[in-house]
Amino acid sequence: MKNEHEISKEEAVLALWDEMYANASAVSFAEDELDQDLFRETLYKTWELFGEVIDFDKPEDEYSLPINMARILGEITAYTKLYQIDDSIRGKTVEVSVMIAEIMLSSIIYRNAFSREKPV
Repeated sequence: MKNEHEISKEEAVLALWDEMYANASAVSFAEDELDQDLFRETLYKTWELFGEVIDFDKPEDEYSLPINMARILGEITAYTKLYQIDDSIRGKTVEVSVMIAEIMLSSIIYRNAFSREKPV
């Protein structure tokens, strides 16, 4: 039985995406710098979680993910849709992070592109 302070891996990854989205939004409005450590941690934990959940052996027509993963995919999708208002060099950092998140999202959806050995 989990105690009240333990959270699941899914909840932890969701919290990281929420924090990363807020950080990227602040960067867009030149209120903050992109937290690259947070970005790396979020992508790594996401890769680790989906690496445990994706069933690589199922035929393509039977491939699906557990429903609790849909929220995480939604968070990743929301992040990939960030529009950058800031045209400065600082804004480019988020554009690159959005592109990397798009690669992660695509590799989860099209699991044959998902790297099992190392994260994005």
